Amino acid sequence: MAIALALFAMLVGGVADFIYKEAQRRGIDEGVFVFYQATTFFVLVWVLTLSTGQLETIAPAAWKYGLPSGLLAYTGVLLFLKSLKGGDASVNVPIFRLSFVVTALGAILFLGESITAFKIAGFLLAVTSILSLAKIDVLIRGQMASGPLLRLVVGTVLFGVSALLVKQALNEGGAPITLASIQTITFNLSALFYTLISRKMRANSVTLRFAPLVGLFQLSWVILLFQSLKIGDASVSYPIVQLSFVVTVLLTVITLREAMTPNKVLGLGTALLSVLAFSLGKGW
Repeated sequence: MAIALALFAMLVGGVADFIYKEAQRRGIDEGVFVFYQATTFFVLVWVLTLSTGQLETIAPAAWKYGLPSGLLAYTGVLLFLKSLKGGDASVNVPIFRLSFVVTALGAILFLGESITAFKIAGFLLAVTSILSLAKIDVLIRGQMASGPLLRLVVGTVLFGVSALLVKQALNEGGAPITLASIQTITFNLSALFYTLISRKMRANSVTLRFAPLVGLFQLSWVILLFQSLKIGDASVSYPIVQLSFVVTVLLTVITLREAMTPNKVLGLGTALLSVLAFSLGKGW
């Protein structure tokens, strides 16, 4: 069941990324877009929490880990977006997806999750899938400035640690919806603070059209992911979910008529093998 939920989260996340990519193509300020996206998420998740009567049942672990997790998640996303200014998105986006390595290793080293041959195979195949979709030759040739690359690496690590805190909160009795609600406190305050400091709060028509939709998909993604993490291993669920990049690639090929290159075929194939390896190791 945990893997099935992770697969649904992967699908939803891939659609959200595709919508975001389309918004970028039409012209947005990334920081402003994230603020409006996060605001939509905030409103929806708190309406869900209050309407289902879960406010009174928020576990202490949700506060203990949810607040720092939200801060780390926003900082990671912000650093990633800033890395795009001086880097190549075809390199940065896939590498940011490798945050699952931080989460998975942390879960094995600090949360006592098992390491198996199937997990190792799944990790290696997932890494191969993601990197095959990236223009790593750009990185190898040194065409990325050191500043953007450093921001990308730090952002990737912080985002991975954020997911690890989520898993620990769920282990200690946190519920997916209430944990997501607590996360929004620090995430949205950080987003608001950044927009005030940068004096960029006005949204263009593209942001107003697409940001709420991405926020809705992100809420679905988070609930599916958190539920998968609650009943399964972070070292299995999170790598599968991060393969959402493959879904995004498929959508761009189908709807935007992007070419299906050998690297994309390799990425899709190894992604399927990665999911198969994880499912053989843990079951559905």
